[in-house]
Amino acid sequence: MLKQYCKNMLVYGLLITIIFLQYACAGSFRHFYKACGGQITKVEGDTRGNMEYISYKCLVDKKREHAEIEMWSKAKLEAEISMLPKGGMIVYQYGTYITSYSYEIIVKQGDEVIGRHVDSGVVSHYSGGSVYGGIYTPGSYRGVVICYIDKPVTKPFTVHIINKIEHCRTDVSVIPD
Repeated sequence: MLKQYCKNMLVYGLLITIIFLQYACAGSFRHFYKACGGQITKVEGDTRGNMEYISYKCLVDKKREHAEIEMWSKAKLEAEISMLPKGGMIVYQYGTYITSYSYEIIVKQGDEVIGRHVDSGVVSHYSGGSVYGGIYTPGSYRGVVICYIDKPVTKPFTVHIINKIEHCRTDVSVIPD
């Protein structure tokens, strides 16, 4: 009887630990910061989202791949490339448990603001919850904010992602290629 009691307590303890880790540490496993055509050097703060820097060169390469697949004319390809932002772009994907959002992305090189985008409203895409290993994870609303950098970028810059509803900020340092 005592042996069975100890076994049950061990199982319950493991389940409680798994549940605690699922909810307490889940955020650190879901967020990423990456760069195509550069390098992320430092991340401070947490607005609970995913950020990617895509350089002008990467955007052009993706356009060329797309053009090859769809067999575009050279004139159409050149027209599409001419519309790309010369400094690249920042793509920020977020998840929230409330239906409204308000984000501002500010891209600074030293004291100069080289990109800024404010986006707010009501989120329309809902990602349903899931059950994994008997543990329920609630769903969330998902959205994307994109900030274009119009000037060519050659020096390191900082991306400030500001969540105006939750009053928090993430600062990401980027070194372009």
